Amino acid sequence: TVLKSAEKSWDGFKLVARSGDKRESTSVSFHEGMTLGLDPSYDAGLLSSEPDFSLYTRLLSDDEGINFKIQCLPYPHSADVVIPVGLDLLAGGEVSFLTEGVYMPDVQGISLEDRMCDSITDITAEGDTYTVVLEEGVSDPGRFFLHVTAYNTTSIGLNKPIEEIISVSFMNQMIRINGIVGATATATLFDL
Repeated sequence: TVLKSAEKSWDGFKLVARSGDKRESTSVSFHEGMTLGLDPSYDAGLLSSEPDFSLYTRLLSDDEGINFKIQCLPYPHSADVVIPVGLDLLAGGEVSFLTEGVYMPDVQGISLEDRMCDSITDITAEGDTYTVVLEEGVSDPGRFFLHVTAYNTTSIGLNKPIEEIISVSFMNQMIRINGIVGATATATLFDL
């Protein structure tokens, strides 16, 4: 008889890229004891079965140019984690990025930064996507970055206990306010 014991799964998500009828993904997981560098037996390099279309991440520390299909990181408790994302799309064309299987109860959000287009797009929720048209021959691990934001940090300096947080994010010239508020809640924007 083989007995199995259930353990809590690790927090994480899958980043997916779609181009036409092709689909590639890479997984990011968070667990105590992981590092920003290589975690042997946890991080897994990319063995691409589709060299014309690949999606991968790079290490945050001690990057030696290896593409990773699975990356395990420490929880983003006190600062945003910024993960380099690589995309190879040799034929070029339209590509859409989205997340699947997001299980991150202690994380405020996941955003995709496109440094060439100077944009950051929230892709946390199902249905949130970022779409861009790429030139032929794209093979670049320096254009896209994932931002994983912890609840206790924001880009605007709100330092409140977790019970008081209403998350505020700025993406694509929009301000997004999330949280549980009362019927008389008011949001005010000041131009400084």
